[in-house]
Amino acid sequence: MAHFPHWATDLEISPRQIIEKPFEDRPHDILFVGSIDLGQKTMAERFIEESPETIRRYAKNLLDVVMEAPAGPLTKHALEIQGGVGREFAVSDPVAFCRVQAAADIIIRARRRTDLLRALHGLRVAVVSRSFSAFEEILGDKLIKIEPGDFATGLRAMENAKVVLNTLPNYGGGVTERFFNAQLRGAAVLSESNGFLRRAFRENENVFLYDPRTDLPDLADRLRAILSDPYTEELAMAGCQVTRHNHLARHRVEKLLELHPIQ
Repeated sequence: MAHFPHWATDLEISPRQIIEKPFEDRPHDILFVGSIDLGQKTMAERFIEESPETIRRYAKNLLDVVMEAPAGPLTKHALEIQGGVGREFAVSDPVAFCRVQAAADIIIRARRRTDLLRALHGLRVAVVSRSFSAFEEILGDKLIKIEPGDFATGLRAMENAKVVLNTLPNYGGGVTERFFNAQLRGAAVLSESNGFLRRAFRENENVFLYDPRTDLPDLADRLRAILSDPYTEELAMAGCQVTRHNHLARHRVEKLLELHPIQ
C-alpha cells in the first residue's frame, strides 16, 4: 500500500537561481501553501453523523486510530479496524468502506493543518491559498496573504521563503509535490514525519521533521530557533541538492522503467 512519491517541478528554475539568492533576503520567514476547507470538513462530519450506527461507529474508530497513529496509509488502518465493529466493510459494503475513508481523509487533513497553525503562537505566517477564511480565524493579524492561490504563485512564494511548513496526506510511502518543490527552491522544510521521509532524508541535516502527536506544544519555539540559526541555510541547500539529484520527474520515470522495463 505504499504511495509512489510525487516529484519537484523544475521547468522554470535553475540551480543558479537558488544559489545566487541570499537566504536572508527571502521576505517570508514561514510559508504555508495549501487550503483548509472547513465547509468540506463540515459536510464530511455530517455524513458520518447521519450514517447508520455501525458505519458511524466504524468511521469514528477510524478517525481516532489515524489521529493517534504514526502517519501511514489510511486504507491500511481502515482494513485493520473492521473487526472492531463486527463487519468486513471492504467485502460486505465496499461503497460505504470507500465513502468512510473519503470523509475521514477530509476531516484528518483539516484537523492536522488547523492543529499545526494553531501551534505557532503568534508567529507571522505567509499563506498561499484559494480561500483565507480559515487562516484568518486561526492566525488573525499574523496572516500574510499571497494571491492568487494557484500552483505557479505557490512555487514563486517558495523561492521567497526561509521555512516552508508541510503536512502530509494519509499515506506512509510518499510525500506531496509541495515538499519537493519547496526544497528545490532553496527553502528549509519543516514537515510532518513519515516512513518515506525518514528513509529518504536525514533529519536535521537536510530536513526538519515533527510528529503532530507529540511535538506541537514546542513547535513555535522550535521555529524561532530554526529561523535564528545560521545553519538553517546550510540545511536548506542540502535538501535542495537531495531533491535535485533524486526527486525530479525524470527520476520517477527512471524508477518506473526499472520496475517495469520495456520489452
